[in-house]
Amino acid sequence: MSNYIANGQDHKTAEQIRRQYLEPEENKLDQLRKLDEQVKKPGMIVALTLGIIGALVMGGGMALVMAYGNMVAGLALSIPGLLILIVAYPLCRAITDKRKKEYAPRIMQLSDSIMND
Repeated sequence: MSNYIANGQDHKTAEQIRRQYLEPEENKLDQLRKLDEQVKKPGMIVALTLGIIGALVMGGGMALVMAYGNMVAGLALSIPGLLILIVAYPLCRAITDKRKKEYAPRIMQLSDSIMND
């Protein structure tokens, strides 16, 4: 055995290293954040996907008009792209609202227990 005596700094370093190997503890606030993310993420994914697709379709139609002078094909492609863009936000809200109703009891229970502790 060595005669090494650890000081305060050594204890802090050892504690930091030790925390890296412990299983993370999930508290109520972490659970609440995860539930909130589960409510909001699916609607956002759908809206972003539709937004990207709509923008690409509309951009393709605009390119047909501007680069090739093909007004009929350009409008035939741009208008559906614009409609897809218009639908993206209301669809996001509908999905999020539906999931809020589904998760509301659990979120309210968990938030009440956090606030009353």
